[in-house]
Amino acid sequence: MTRRRGQQALQEAERAKDARWRYAVRNPTFRSELRELSELFQVDSKEARKKYRAFLLKWRFQDISETVVRGFTRPDLTTDEERLLYLDSSRWGILSRPVVAMSDPSEDMPWVGFIVDTSHPRDVLLADFGASLDRFMPKRRVRRRSDKTEFYLAVYDRALDGQTFAKIAAALRRSISTVKSAYLTARRHIFGRAGGLSKTRAPLAGFEQDHIETCLICRKAQKVEDMCPAARTYVSEA
Repeated sequence: MTRRRGQQALQEAERAKDARWRYAVRNPTFRSELRELSELFQVDSKEARKKYRAFLLKWRFQDISETVVRGFTRPDLTTDEERLLYLDSSRWGILSRPVVAMSDPSEDMPWVGFIVDTSHPRDVLLADFGASLDRFMPKRRVRRRSDKTEFYLAVYDRALDGQTFAKIAAALRRSISTVKSAYLTARRHIFGRAGGLSKTRAPLAGFEQDHIETCLICRKAQKVEDMCPAARTYVSEA
């Protein structure tokens, strides 16, 4: 069998969801429970939401629009045929993805947990997983250089001891600008950076990448405290 990729696999998942819904709405038990749920929403939203979660779990749908549920008992739907046509045309309000992310990542907590519906074919699962990752992966990510860790930490530890950038550069046989950039990079890795930057901190994202090369004050700085206000803010808030 030819392996489906990308959009083709996602379209197959959507068709599978639609098929499951159309089969389910022809089940008398499903319709009876949906009617009870719809009626409950009219009088007790809190209790309805509790039963709604149990209903989703039983029938293996991730989400059914409340609009769809409430609409099932509309007064203008007077026959079983009309109610079935209504449900058949309500597939837009049904969610049943093969792969679902259980959390959103942040700069300091980049892990994301997923639940996977293993009833789907492997190629569909891989395609949906890839699409989910695309939604979470930033377009521009700070480059991680684990091979530079020893150097970054050596710079940071010496700066913390009060050594000047010139002295550190001489000891480590690197340029002063490289040492300054390394110090800022080490700060970011040590203290992290919140995923949602405020407006005042937003310009600091990726700060160490090119600041040292363009800031006249920081280029002349001998110690951290001699750096420009923006760099000192970065150091204190990173």
